[in-house]
Amino acid sequence: MELQAKQNTITRRPQLNRQEVFKLLDEFKVADNISVRDFCDRQQMTSSTFYYWLKQYRNRNVDSSASKGFVPLVVKTKSFFSSPGSGSLFAEVNGIRIYQVVPPEYLKVLVS
Repeated sequence: MELQAKQNTITRRPQLNRQEVFKLLDEFKVADNISVRDFCDRQQMTSSTFYYWLKQYRNRNVDSSASKGFVPLVVKTKSFFSSPGSGSLFAEVNGIRIYQVVPPEYLKVLVS
């Protein structure tokens, strides 16, 4: 019974600071042939701790003051509705090309 209790206990290493963990993750990154499980076993670390610190490691250079959420979207395209006589194609229906703005009813007649 005593032997079983000793086998089930996990020896933990002293808690590491941010720089120490990042140094370990640098080593993990370089040694690409090692699995996460093997790395965690060698470092006496749980996989959840590993993934927590991996997220912190990846986000270390992200500006925390940046606003999270929507970002402005700027669309730079030619205007679909060009001015008459500009030579731009307004619509093409059944092989008929229209180079000026026409009412929607006109296009409906062409489609039918």
